[in-house]
Amino acid sequence: MSWLWFGSTAWAADEPDKELVKRLNAWAPTRADVTEYAPLAHQFLETVTTWPLSRYEIDPAHEKIFRALVPATAWKESCWRQFVKRKGKLATLTSSAGAVGIMQVNVSVWRGFYEVNALKRDIAYNARAGGEILSRYWTDYAVARGEHKNGGGVDALARAAYTAYNGGPDQLSRYREKGRSKRERTVDGDFFAKSQRMKGGDELAVVTCFTD
Repeated sequence: MSWLWFGSTAWAADEPDKELVKRLNAWAPTRADVTEYAPLAHQFLETVTTWPLSRYEIDPAHEKIFRALVPATAWKESCWRQFVKRKGKLATLTSSAGAVGIMQVNVSVWRGFYEVNALKRDIAYNARAGGEILSRYWTDYAVARGEHKNGGGVDALARAAYTAYNGGPDQLSRYREKGRSKRERTVDGDFFAKSQRMKGGDELAVVTCFTD
């Protein structure tokens, strides 16, 4: 079962280049090759963002920060990686909490909505799933509840969508609440900094993941 995308003819017009996806699905980037990998991953992530822009009828005034949402989330969650090398072999990037792939989709939470094996093995499927989840949090939660009217402007929509993505929809306003833990403040602040760099056109700043 899926929410909207998978099997939808609406996605076909904006499908990522199959050869590019095939290449990314066989690549665990390292410091040595990240300058080659990052532009291709960014090209791919731009395509992932195109479909929800029309499907979710994003306000044109919000488009610039919305376009930064998926790549900034993928940067924060995975450094744009679907795969890593383990004992010399390609392996899905997996967190201790069971989140997988480029968008770190939690398979325990989203099992039944998305195919677990596809989330693990296919960067395109994983990125679309993460992009769809973010888009729903953006429209049905952040915009619907007026997060951009609480002092943070349109950037707050991305911040709210991400905190919902990271912690669940009940965490929508976490980024602006006092008394949050140091870890939560660090996570939310780091995402905001990354979203601002994506919004400002510094698309390849992700290479710092491999050099810091």
